[in-house]
Amino acid sequence: MGMLVIGIILGLIVIAVYGAQRKQRKILNDQKSGLRHIKQVKLLISLLQKHRGLSAAWCQGDSSVMAELNLLKSDIRKVVIELEGHGLTQQFDRFAAFQDHWSRLAKHKDDLSAESSFKQHTHMIANVLYLLEDVAEKYHLSQEFLPEFTHVGYLWRELLAVTESVGQSRAVGTSAVTAKQCSSVERIRLKFLRQHITHVSEKVLKQMKTGSDSELNKFIDQGVQHTRYLTSAIVNEILEPEEIVMQRSDYFDLATQTMDSLLSIFDHQVLQIELAVTK
Repeated sequence: MGMLVIGIILGLIVIAVYGAQRKQRKILNDQKSGLRHIKQVKLLISLLQKHRGLSAAWCQGDSSVMAELNLLKSDIRKVVIELEGHGLTQQFDRFAAFQDHWSRLAKHKDDLSAESSFKQHTHMIANVLYLLEDVAEKYHLSQEFLPEFTHVGYLWRELLAVTESVGQSRAVGTSAVTAKQCSSVERIRLKFLRQHITHVSEKVLKQMKTGSDSELNKFIDQGVQHTRYLTSAIVNEILEPEEIVMQRSDYFDLATQTMDSLLSIFDHQVLQIELAVTK
């Protein structure tokens, strides 16, 4: 009888260990899939942000951006098709809502004012930013499942939020620089965006620094420095001058470089997470 009990206990232990290992393998596989989805969603966000910025120039009469807008539409379509292939339409209502909104916006861009174009793009991008958070949660990419990445929540939310603020400032500033004047609405927006960019870059990003990842710290320092250049240009080149003399391409490129520097932080951290879940 004693041996039978011992055998049953050992059998239960084996089953429990096997079940735990199987569960862990599923979590790791989900995380790998989630990271692939997140990289594509992040690319989609970046393309939409660029489309918004160039659309601001188009709405102000700069027809030179048309070829690039058409290329962006093609690139966006490719990313959407890939995400559809991974079943995101069925898994996430936000992705289905984005598809509907984008199809309508892409068809009617010529009928939109600069203000309407900005609002619609911004609303759509906000939805896709929430989608990325949903993907991270569904695929076990929170700190609960990645305890070694203590600031992973900042990665999916605050870092992309400040990048979006830079993207909005690119669109608003591009509109003002193209028109060579800053409207009262644009002025209010740029002041608010400048404050948010400064707060997050100077406070939140610095909290992401670690003592063990010098490369991450370098990317963060570069990101903070670029946001300082951009916020200075917003004040000195757009808000304060009586006449705006800065060229549209110069401002657009400065804001784009700032976004790229912030996304370098994102890309680096995603790579570190990928390495951790594939050990």
